Amino acid sequence: MSSDDLTKTSKIITPFTREKMVEFFVGPILTSQQLAFRDLLITRMMGNTALPALPTSFLTLQAALDNPRSTRDEILEIIATDTGIVSKVLSVSQSVIYGGTAVSSLTEAVNRIGLKEVRKVALAGGVVKALSDFDDGIDWGSFWVRSIVVARLVENLTNSFYVSDGAPYLTGLLHDIGRIFMRHHFPDLYHPVSTQTPEQGGAYAAERFLFGFTRAPVSAVLCKKWGLNMKIVTAVQHQNAPLSSLPKIPESIESAEFLACALDLAITLADMSGLGMTPHDCQIQDFTALPSYSMLLSFPMNKELDLNVEQEISRAKAMVSALMG
Repeated sequence: MSSDDLTKTSKIITPFTREKMVEFFVGPILTSQQLAFRDLLITRMMGNTALPALPTSFLTLQAALDNPRSTRDEILEIIATDTGIVSKVLSVSQSVIYGGTAVSSLTEAVNRIGLKEVRKVALAGGVVKALSDFDDGIDWGSFWVRSIVVARLVENLTNSFYVSDGAPYLTGLLHDIGRIFMRHHFPDLYHPVSTQTPEQGGAYAAERFLFGFTRAPVSAVLCKKWGLNMKIVTAVQHQNAPLSSLPKIPESIESAEFLACALDLAITLADMSGLGMTPHDCQIQDFTALPSYSMLLSFPMNKELDLNVEQEISRAKAMVSALMG
């Protein structure tokens, strides 16, 4: 990676304007009360201290993963600069799902679990570190297990069509951060969302009822504030029913629209497995009936879809145990 590439990762993206943020909140006309909350939310998101900074090593790693010229050694060198992340990688490589025996170096950990898995731990570790001071009342273990399962499933899905970079995994990992932001900054207003009954339709329906929008546009705005590429931002913004909300249908397997469909399917699979925010989040009993699933299958695959959710839950739990241990 060139010095210019590394320099770019350390720059803080200038916050975009209020008008640009409003554009993320598309959908039905909001009531005066919902409009007031949206405006208050945007004001809070515009603040310089509203969102913790991502570690420099995370930004540098993401830039390297976006760069097809990056080599294995360059990626490992970036990971090695963050001793905290290295310790998490070592911990994951020593977990029971990888045999439970000790390793003594990052190279040994890579040899055991593979570079792709090390990248996942490093990306997840950077996000966990950044958000560690948010909302002490949340069940972080459950939140990160669900987020990492979604991330792993999104990457598995996209890998069935093309060799993906870090974007699919990061898209799944960050799709839900809007919920954390709203809970942290507006705990009283957001509390009713997590106490919904089956008749009230779960957390997503509760967000739409209370606010006029779900956490998706909030998550997307935060991803953009973090300077992530627009492919991730767009996919996160349209994670709920993407074929209804996207301005155009997926035209290629490497498009943001395709990634949004993969994210929609991954979220549905996670919710069907019982990893929803509430027990009533999943409104679909058969994921093959999901429009996003049909859309994905309209493209040629390089290999069979990997939808082993239980396996990914086990791996996510081991990773979360290491990241939060």
